[in-house]
Amino acid sequence: MKIRLIKIAVLAAVGAAIFLCAALIRGLFGMTEYRDIMRGLCDGFSVAGLILLLVGLIVVCSNGGAYDIMGFATKKFFSVFRRAEKRSRETYAEYRERKGANKRTFVEFFIVGGVYFAAGMAFLIAYYA
Repeated sequence: MKIRLIKIAVLAAVGAAIFLCAALIRGLFGMTEYRDIMRGLCDGFSVAGLILLLVGLIVVCSNGGAYDIMGFATKKFFSVFRRAEKRSRETYAEYRERKGANKRTFVEFFIVGGVYFAAGMAFLIAYYA
């Protein structure tokens, strides 16, 4: 449970950094009108939330094995440049079995990304209100 809270805190910090970058690009801290501020906040939180949600989807695809063949092919390609006795004799089936044991968690990405995206949608509602 403690590790999950640490992951959530780190992802929240990453989301805050993304929000800060988006806010600086939009010039949020120099805006004075209410609608402009709401638009800038909506953009910043939405961008941060969507990036975290999409990274979570990439992790889900990776856990499903969508990128296994690319990793195996890259590993085999670069093994050509090693000495024959140091090359890996691992087959693709062994590679998939080994990689299948290393599943990453993705729930934290969806939690933090969802919170940021929901905040962005709240500011969007405030923008149009």
